[in-house]
Amino acid sequence: MAERPTQGPGQIAWMVRFFVLSMGGILGVSFILWALTGFSSFGLESDDLAFLVPGAILTCALAVALMAAMFYSDRSGKDEAAARQEVEHLDDAGDPK
Repeated sequence: MAERPTQGPGQIAWMVRFFVLSMGGILGVSFILWALTGFSSFGLESDDLAFLVPGAILTCALAVALMAAMFYSDRSGKDEAAARQEVEHLDDAGDPK
């Protein structure tokens, strides 16, 4: 099994690339939906859409950022270190020592 890099500029660059590509895809699909239907199928007025669209974009941005942080945490190896430390503090029955 290949050794994963622990941290560094490569990890941050990967996280930024993941965020940009994911948000680009979400915004691209939203733009195509808007170009084809003008969001008229939702039955909303333009002032409603003025709040709905930025809210949906910000919600997606938050979700993508949290997923990127989760991937970064997993790749950094800190999760395994915390799990090993937790196991060292348990006895054979799984109770704290």
